Amino acid sequence: MSYNAKKVAGQKIDAAPGVPDIILFRDISGKFATTTNGAIVKKSNGEILPDDEPLFLLRARDLLAVSILRFYKLMCENNPQLDWQVSKLEEAIWLFEKFKSEHPERMKQPGITRGR
Repeated sequence: MSYNAKKVAGQKIDAAPGVPDIILFRDISGKFATTTNGAIVKKSNGEILPDDEPLFLLRARDLLAVSILRFYKLMCENNPQLDWQVSKLEEAIWLFEKFKSEHPERMKQPGITRGR
């Protein structure tokens, strides 16, 4: 497995009928991407996430992120219909652990900078 955040730059995906094609800018976890105009889009169906929907982002440099992902995976494993989600979580855990081992100097305690 490998991850390249710029692998989608310039890629087009189909939008809803009557909506212009969406040009992607940066991949987010394989499932979503940002667009050239700053929107976040679900790559599988071209759905633009609404601006009024709260989002929460975990970064690989967060020392607690892998633990959060493992816990979420455990909750998903209790539902056999979430096998695809479990496989995506396994991939994310692998990528986050790889980042941690390759960049220990970039790891940090969450909230230590108080948003600065």
